[in-house]
Amino acid sequence: MLRLRLAEGLPLATLGAAGRTAAAHALAEGLLEPGPYGDGRAVLTLRGRLLADGVVLRLVADQDLAHQDVADQEQAAACP
Repeated sequence: MLRLRLAEGLPLATLGAAGRTAAAHALAEGLLEPGPYGDGRAVLTLRGRLLADGVVLRLVADQDLAHQDVADQEQAAACP
């Protein structure tokens, strides 16, 4: 997700479904540049850079939940 902070941004294809939905909301809120978004990349606007931590959290929220589900399943399987 650090790529989101770079000038070339982050490929939208790396996001899950909820992350792509969050990216669309971030675009509507003026946090992502419309041109690169249309080309399949999430690039922060100046305002988006100021709020980058929150934008990243929203984009990866579904991935964090998926990782937690796997960890919970692995832990449950390890218990006798």
